[in-house]
This record gives sequence, C-alpha cells and structure tokens, in this order.
Amino acid sequence: FEGFVPCRNPQCILYVNGKMVQGLDMKHTDYVLEADTEYKVHIYYYSGLYDTDYKIGLSVIKTDLRLEQLYYDLFLPYDALTVYNDDEFEYTETLKHLDIAVNFLDFTVPYSDEFFEGAENASKYLYENYYGKYNSFAAIADCTGHTHIDVAWLWTYGQTKEKVQRSFSTVVSLMKRYPEYKFMISQPQLLEFLKEEAPEMYAEVKKLISEGRIEVEGAMWVEADGNLPSGESFVRQILFGKRFIKEEYNADSTILWLPDVFGYSVALPQIMKKSGIDKFVTSKMGWNEYNKFPYDLFKWVGLDGSEVSAHFLVGRGRGFEGDRTTTYTGAITSDFMLTSWRRQQQKEYTDEVFITFGHGDGGGGPTLEMLEMQRRLNKGVLGIPQTRMTTASESLNSIEEKFNKNIEKTGKTPRWTGELYLEFHRGTYTSVAKVKRYNRKSEFKLHNTEVLSVLDMILNKAEYRSDIINDSWKTILLNQFHDVLPGSSIQAVYDDVFDMYEKTGERLDGVLGSAVKSLAANIPSDGKWVVFNPNGFEATDVINCDGKSVTVHNIPPMGWTVIDGTEEECRVEVAGGTDRTIENKFYKVVFDEDFDIISIFDKREQREV
Repeated sequence: FEGFVPCRNPQCILYVNGKMVQGLDMKHTDYVLEADTEYKVHIYYYSGLYDTDYKIGLSVIKTDLRLEQLYYDLFLPYDALTVYNDDEFEYTETLKHLDIAVNFLDFTVPYSDEFFEGAENASKYLYENYYGKYNSFAAIADCTGHTHIDVAWLWTYGQTKEKVQRSFSTVVSLMKRYPEYKFMISQPQLLEFLKEEAPEMYAEVKKLISEGRIEVEGAMWVEADGNLPSGESFVRQILFGKRFIKEEYNADSTILWLPDVFGYSVALPQIMKKSGIDKFVTSKMGWNEYNKFPYDLFKWVGLDGSEVSAHFLVGRGRGFEGDRTTTYTGAITSDFMLTSWRRQQQKEYTDEVFITFGHGDGGGGPTLEMLEMQRRLNKGVLGIPQTRMTTASESLNSIEEKFNKNIEKTGKTPRWTGELYLEFHRGTYTSVAKVKRYNRKSEFKLHNTEVLSVLDMILNKAEYRSDIINDSWKTILLNQFHDVLPGSSIQAVYDDVFDMYEKTGERLDGVLGSAVKSLAANIPSDGKWVVFNPNGFEATDVINCDGKSVTVHNIPPMGWTVIDGTEEECRVEVAGGTDRTIENKFYKVVFDEDFDIISIFDKREQREV
C-alpha cells in the first residue's frame, strides 16, 4: 500500500470464492492458497476518512515451506544476537552455532537437490545443538494472543464493525496453521458486532471458543472509562458483559481487563468482588508522567476493604522511552521477552511474566512471524526467557498461586489501597463536555425509568419494557468506552453518539411517561398533584406546579406524596438598577457595580455572613 500514513493502517477483508477468509493490513500482507487451483478473489478495502489516492499492489507468489522454516530457524538466533553484548558468552556461543549452520548451505545451484539438502541439514543442526540445549534461564514468558480494538477513536462504530471482521478472521486463519495458538477477546460488544455482521465467521470463532483456543474474558461490556461512569454503570458493564459470555459460551469471566483506561476508581475492587471477579489487569499505569508505580503484582484494596489481585502488563522493548512505559500490543522477539521480564517488579514472588502479543486497532493481532518465533523460543534459547502459549486465565492463575505462596513465605504483601490515578491524559475529564452531560443525564433517566416501571409492574401489573430498557443500557454502556466518554475521539464519532443519546432518550421518555401516567391514575389524589421520588432516600425538593416553584417536603424513597399545589412556594426576587440584589426567604445577597458580592445576610440568624 502507498500513502498509508493519513489512513493509519489501510485494511482489507479478503474473500476467496465468496467466503470471508482473512483480513489484510500493513502487518498481515499475505494469505496462503493451495497451488494448482483456480480461485476467485475479492478484496473489500477501507482507505480511511481522508480524500487520498491509494495504489494497491497484488502479487501471487509460490512459497517453498521448507525455506520459510529455514528462514525462521536462522532468524531467531540472529535476532537473539541483538540482545547480547558482543563480549558475552551468549553472543559468541550463539554466533558459533549460526556460523556452523549456514555452512551447511550450498548456493552453487539455487533450488537444486544439493541446495535443499543443505537447508535441511542447517535446520537439523540447530535443533540438535542449539534449540532446547540452553534452558538455564530462570523466567518463563506466558504469551497470549490479543488485539486491542478501540471501539471508537479515530474511526466510527461503523468502521469498528469491519475491524472486528478483519481482525478475528485473521485469527481464525492463523489458527488453522498453528494449533498451539491461543487468543483472548476482551469485549463482548465486539463479538456481538461480529455475530450481527458476519454470522458465518462468528460461528467459526464460537467453535474455537468451545475448543478452548479462543478465550473470552474482561467482564465488562466494553473497556469503559474508569472514572466518569456511575457506580450503577460499572455494575451494568459487568452484568451485561458476564451475561453475554454465559449465554453465548456457557462460561464465566473472572478478570476485569482494562489495559488502556485513563485511571481506575477506588470503588472498583468492591464491585469486582461482589460480581465474582478477583483479578484486575491494566498496563496504562506504566504511562505515568512523573512517578513509576511501585508494583506490577499486588493486592488492590477498595474503599470498603475489598481486595483483588492486580496484574500490570509489563511488555516493552529496548526502544521504549524511560523505564516506565509498557504496552498491551506486544511482539514475540528475543528482545521483547527479555526486556519485559527485566521490567517486571516483584520478581521475588514469581518466575513468570504475562505478555499479550499482537497488533491492535485493526492491525489484525498476532502475525505469522510472531507465532513462528514463539515456536522456537518455546524450545529454549540461550539467555532468553522460555515462552509458552497460554490463555490469560491460565497465566494469571499460575502467577497468583506462586505470588500467594511467596507472600506466606516472606510475610510481606505488596498492597495498594485507594484509587489508581493515572498521571497522564488528564484533559479527558473536561474534553467534549457534551458527551459527559449526555452520559450523566442518561444514567439518571435509566434509573428513574427502571424504578417507576418496577413500581408500575408491582402495583398495576403493567408490562415491564425490558427490551427498550436493556437496549438503552447497551447504548449507554457502549458510549462509556474509554475514548468516547473521555472525549478523545474524532468529531465523526460524536456526531453518531449524540444522535444515539437523543434517540435513546426519546424511547426512555415514552416508557417513563407511560409508567408515571399509569401510577398516577391508580393513586387516590382527588385531583391533586402526585409527586414521585425515584431516589433511594427521602427527599425534599422544588417542583414546577402550575407555573409556580413549590417546595415539597419529605417525599418517601422510591415512593410518592400527594399535594394540592398550595405548599410553600419557593421564590427568588431579583432587584436590578442600583439595588443589585437577589433575595429569598433565607438570604439577601448584595452586589457592587462590578457584580462582586459585598453582602450575604442570613435572615434566619439575622446576621451578616
């Protein structure tokens, strides 16, 4: 592809003989076809939101798989050389084996019998004398395939539905070639998109889930912002996420997976524990601007004392800035495995490091090269942690077991009590204030709709509109994604989001209005006013009654009271001109000519305050 910079990774869906088979992108550039067969190929291409001309180059190449394997057999030791200093034993020993191996190659007549015999002998030498002969490195790198997909960011929800098809079809394609390959999907919303948009591919994914090769984890419906949603929204994120996983795959989710979220509320450990979730995963705290977080493995304690196991992803390579930054889109190279292990703190508690590998955001996840490298690192390579392919649950359970045993031995527990505050992305608290207002208003409206609908169902046997209410919740939960609610997405995203909020609000208004009318019609009021309080506590508030602002006292929680409209009227008098005062029955406030406050008089206490 040419001109890919404005597009941020142009992407395609490849169809062979009418069937979706794989995504193509800057990291996944080929698909394997059997030779001597006729195919009809279609490519559905996404070029981004920019008005740019692109050139797409297509080739058909015949590959000899023997040479492909030889390439990786030689490339991994060569890659390992870049990790060592040239005066170290590991360097000289690895270079020695490479020298011996390549001397088996006969380039006199390329692709001759002698050439392939030499290639076979070169690989054979490395497997007999190098791979698996140096298993002395103490650490193990647990590798889980993953592709972090922002549900909306520099693209809209509509494009994400296609990113999901591209990325997950690539996973399925590679799993057919690599039976050891394990992959993790973290957001049920993405699977629902796939189910709706590409049911045949979804069926293949679901089959791999049933076989234990694809793991569905993460608990939340989407990877939501960790600060701005209400407590109830956090609960619903988990409820909708775990329910989908249970109904679709008969599985549970015990990991809260939020690798890219901009800080984490102190309320989360309590909500997690009460939801059957005992593990928390992120890497974002490694992005702190000033302070390196003291732990990568620790017990996270919430407001009420609830305690969960926290795991920070520590994946990084030598090119990363400073000593803090980590990533959730790792690679499988000698450097990445070794640097990630070195970055992990609390080594005295475990000999394992958990790494997710694969390109994100439409990058299609793991590549063939990563899977080939893993096969060889899994056998054992001099001076590099030995890899093994695991699910996230397998790795985290193993790490936690060792972690807890070493807590018992040492009597010391790495523990953090309180909020996980991220020293980065702080502008997300104020960016695009409109989306934050819509979210909060929608949370209130959903709460009120549910409370009054339940009252109407109990008292009047009315229908509870779970279809509209659940659909509305899914819209609100979707828009709490960690680039949408914080305000870090492009304008095109918000054009869609604001429209979604408006339509959802209208549907909820219909349900809410129907419940209020039904309830009011069945409450003896003698023509008076019925005032509802949808809150869980007794309330005194001001309502609009026939154009008057009336104060209504002591309305019972999730109940109502009947008034005749003659209750105490709430009035504020404003005097203009030179008086410049605002006055009610409690206070008189006086301003000077610049409208600075110069007096606040408390009428009840009869004194200046």
